[in-house]
Amino acid sequence: MSPLSYRMLLVGVTLAMATFRFILAAFQGLIALIGQETLMTGRLSTLASVAYQLAVIAAAVISGAISESFSPSQVFFLMPRSCC
Repeated sequence: MSPLSYRMLLVGVTLAMATFRFILAAFQGLIALIGQETLMTGRLSTLASVAYQLAVIAAAVISGAISESFSPSQVFFLMPRSCC
């Protein structure tokens, strides 16, 4: 394990965000391709959008609960462990 520092936290969060963006772009490309092949682009796009928005809302609620329950040092301590 690497030592805890703000620099390592920044690097970890940046890598997680970049990875998420690549995965999201691939997902959107696959949804568009499948939608075009089955002639259901609107339905699949709507389904993907709803699923994504539900995940974003759940993440916001969970992160709010975590920030209310733990001190900043506890949240900082949990971050590297949940990324690796």
